[in-house]
This record gives sequence, structure tokens and C-alpha cells, in this order.
Amino acid sequence: MVLPLATDDQLRLSVAVCRGTVTGVESYRDPADGLIYSRATLQVDETFKGKFPPVVTLVHHGGELDGISQIDGFNPQFKVGEERLLFLSRRADGRLFATQGGASALKLRRERAGYDPDSESLLRELRAKSKQGRMPGSDVTDQAATSAPSAQASAGPIASGPLSIATNLLVDLNGLASRFLLPDRGEPIPYLVDADALPAGMTLDQALGAVRQALAAWAAVTSLKFTFEGVQSFLMSSARMTNLDGKIRIQLHDTYHYLSPLNLFGPNTLGVGGRDAFTNILASANWSMGGNVNGNEFNQSISGFVVLQHTNVAMQIVSTFAEVLCHEVGHVLSMAHSSMDPNEMNTVLREAIMYYQAHADGRGATLGSYDPPVIEQAYPQTNTPPYCYSRVMDIVTHPLGSPDIPGINEVQLRGYDLQSSTLTLAVTNVTANHGTFSVFGRLVKYSTPIYLSALRVDPAGTAAYDRMFARYSDGPNASPFVSVRVISFLDDSYPDTGSDGIPDDWMLTYFGDADPAVGINHGADDDYDGDGFTNVQEFILGSDPTLADSNLRITSFDLNALQFQAKPYELYEVYGSTNLLTWRRAINPIVPAAALAVATRHTNGSGRQFFRVLKVP
Repeated sequence: MVLPLATDDQLRLSVAVCRGTVTGVESYRDPADGLIYSRATLQVDETFKGKFPPVVTLVHHGGELDGISQIDGFNPQFKVGEERLLFLSRRADGRLFATQGGASALKLRRERAGYDPDSESLLRELRAKSKQGRMPGSDVTDQAATSAPSAQASAGPIASGPLSIATNLLVDLNGLASRFLLPDRGEPIPYLVDADALPAGMTLDQALGAVRQALAAWAAVTSLKFTFEGVQSFLMSSARMTNLDGKIRIQLHDTYHYLSPLNLFGPNTLGVGGRDAFTNILASANWSMGGNVNGNEFNQSISGFVVLQHTNVAMQIVSTFAEVLCHEVGHVLSMAHSSMDPNEMNTVLREAIMYYQAHADGRGATLGSYDPPVIEQAYPQTNTPPYCYSRVMDIVTHPLGSPDIPGINEVQLRGYDLQSSTLTLAVTNVTANHGTFSVFGRLVKYSTPIYLSALRVDPAGTAAYDRMFARYSDGPNASPFVSVRVISFLDDSYPDTGSDGIPDDWMLTYFGDADPAVGINHGADDDYDGDGFTNVQEFILGSDPTLADSNLRITSFDLNALQFQAKPYELYEVYGSTNLLTWRRAINPIVPAAALAVATRHTNGSGRQFFRVLKVP
């Protein structure tokens, strides 16, 4: 968000000005800071100030690479073929950038007789100022393009067709905006605040109050919730942090000079916001990682940032401070500017919180009529998308064929939704390298005619011997896609009549012999340690059949959380009750990464609470 600048001011602040056509855009990662940048090449069609090469290169923070999209609200987001009017400045390293981001890289729209009236008026003004020849400025020929990509460059897959018709959102090369997934689960997005410096005269309570107001404005019209995780010194600009942890980091100052005129932005820039997202599109199915809302696919947001220019005098007014915060949080949530036209005549666009100029009229963190319908495209207030969880499978094989034993070589792929209980499962991109998947309702079974053994691949990774992808739909919306992966093959050579479901290595580890007939209570249906679980159940649970206290059980609890023993990367549900008769899921399902899982408990307002844990089959 910026303060208004007259044309003369933009000319004064910019080292060079031209009209140009975008010929290429590519993304790259800068090894100096690990961030993704966009390098745009533009054919220079008309020069107003300075000296240009025939094709010039501009660099802005943000782009798409290796399945990650970084979007900075300041980035002009060039597209090949666009014609732009560019007011340019230099960074300390000499690279060129648009002085006020998109506000200094104005799109020129051609009409039959020339340009649209606003573009035509601005071009006439600049031509009048340079009628005696181009205005004095910098020689930027050192920023000539050495190689120009002929099209939009992307490291990720390009979809085979349009995936979204959502409008006025910040999008990637597939035209997709991104969204945080926690609201679909009814969970809040965590945020941290760096308040190491504040505008002159502003107290910490006032600043944190402005943050709460900014977040509350967006939460009031969507499914969004936020939770404060505290004040923290980030020790660097939040825009340069690469913590892909689902959190929003709000920096109430610019002591690390991300917005400094010598580095990136013009002096009238009040703040910037952006986010990182996963951009993988499932080949052929065109399914996305952020789910589908009313027919529109989305990427998955994985972090967000805000940086404010605390030294600007305008930010000393608390209401303006809150307005800028609200605007920049909008960018974090994938909102684009309502307009970049300094002479915008449409009052709906001009009065939006997402208008690129600060209104600075005392409105504070107040949305305009334009903003709610746009943000609801990503975060609907009344019908959120369903969600589900990926599953992994360890497959038991036998010389006589796959075992047909409940719980062996099968998993349940359960769908969840905050509103609807009627969900439809769809599967796609199913492989059959070593066997076949079969789907019966929400039950997924895998069978193989091959007797083999194969090492277990990382359950936290993406490798698989066979896999399938799935998603749930509630009708208008669909969940992000998940996978079911075969991650190992375990051979079982006993008994001779067919597999009992327990592999030889497991038997050797716990009973010293692969033959269940050797020893007492070594059979699949026996209970060797007397804990109430059969040996085959212990194999399924991932517990030790020789230790009675190793199976699925709650091990500790307090007023805030409970812990239970678990098999890593399996799916668990925690249920609560006040009377031991009626049970409801107390929290969202858990996929623990360790053998000891932690579940945050939710109180139910009763004087007594009971909990139980279920391993989803």
C-alpha cells in the first residue's frame, strides 16, 4: 500500500521511464537470500527519461520455482505480451525495479483508436514533458537483457486447461490463487508479531490492537480464524524468511530495510504483504493442493508475511496504521489490488481496502463493499470445502496370494466436513506396478499376485511402489488431493494354507521364529502378552506383542492436552464424551510423526470429560 504520488513525483524519484512490451518472465532463486525472484524482459518501445537498451531487464521479489510460489503484493506480476508504462529505480546492486511496484508499472490497454482514456492521458502528459527530447535520467543500458525467454517460464506443471475463473486474486502461472487450509478444519491460522520498532508515539497496545482489528475485519466475512502466538523478534525481514510452517509473520517495522528506497521500494510505500504457496497440480486430473471452492482450484498457502514502514509520518496515525495492516493482510490471503489507477472513478473500487493507495481518512481496518465477495471466493463463510488425510500401506505378501484378513493390506480413506455429512470420494492417477487398488466406499484395498519383499520407503516422503490419489467432494467444493501410497512389501511364508497376515520379519523380531507353530501363543489370533489384543492386532497397531503396556493407550493428560501411544504416520481420531454414552470427535484427526502423539484437548463446558482414541483402520 502506498501514499499517492503525482506524476512529477514519480518522475523525480525514478531514474528512468519508458513504455515497453513484456517479452519474457522467468523465476530464479537468489543464492544470497534463498528467495524466489522474477526476471522480466521488456522491449523498450518509447523512452521518456534516461537511456535504455532495446530490451531491458527488471527484477522483483516473487515468482514460481520447484513447486513453490512466492507472491509479494509489490510485484507487478508481468505477463508476456502486456504493454506497460514503467517508472524505474535501481537497487543498491544496480538491478532495476518499478519504483512503486504495480503502481509504477501501469498496464496500458489498447483500444481501436489508441489507448484507453486514462492511459492516453498519462502518455500525453509524459510526451509533453519530454517534447524537447527525453528527460535527463540514468543510463540503464547496463541492464540490457542478455537472453530473453520467449514465454512465461515456470518450473512447475502447466495445467491442460483453465482451473479457475476466480477474479481479483493474486495468481500463479496457472491462474491459481492460494488459500490456507486450516479454516476448512475449523482451526485458526497462527500469527506472530515483531514489534521491535513502532511508529513514533505509538504504544505496543495500540499496535497490537491494530493487528487484531485488521485480522478481525477479514474473519468477519469469511471462515477465517486467527490465533496469536506472541510477540517475537524475527531477527530479519519477515519478507525474507522461508519458514513454510503455515504461520503469518507480521513485522510492524522496517528496521531490516526491506522497504528502504536504497533497496526495493519508493519512499511513499507504507507496507507490503505476501505469501508462499505449494503449486503442484496433479497431472491429467488438474487437481490442486489447496482444494476447490465453487469450481475454482487453489494452491495451498504455507506462510505469509507483512512488513510495515514504521518511519513514515502517515503511519503515526493509528487508524492509517490499521488500514495499511488490513490491506497487507489481504495480500497474504491472496487478494490483489482492486485498482491501480490513481484516477479511479469507480467508487466501489476506490473505496475498497484493497485499493492500492491508502485512504488515510480515519476508516482504519474497514473493508469496502468490493472486498468481501472477492475474499469469499477463497474462504467461503458458510460452506467450507471438505478435507481428508493421506494414508500409507505396508503390504503383506504370501506365495499363495494376498491375505484376505480384515485390517491387512487395507486402509480407510475418511472424509471430513464442517457442514456436510454427505461426501463423495473420487480417485485418479492410480498405478499398478506391483498390484492393484480396489475401492469399496471409503475402504481402499491393495492386492498383489507377487510374493516379494521390498524395503520400506520414508512414510514422510513421497516415494511409493504403487499409489493412488483421491479427494472428497461435498457438491460445490472439493478437498485438496491426498494420496494412498504402498511404502513396503513384507513377505509371509507361513502357514502353508495361506498368510495369517503377519510377516516373517515381524515374527522373527518378537518371537524368534517366523513359524507361528513354534512356541506358545505365537499364532495370529493368540494374545501372547495378555493385554487383550491379538498378535495380528498388535502388528496392525505397531505395538510390541511381548509388552502388555505397549499398545494403543492414553499415557498422560492434563487440562490442555493428552498423550497416547501411536504408530507414526497412521491416522487417529480423538473422541470426547460427558456421559460415556454419546461420543463426538473432540478435535481434528491426527497423523503423528512419532510413537508418542499429542492431542490438544478441547473443553466441553462440563464438570467431567472422557476421552478415547481410535486408530482409523
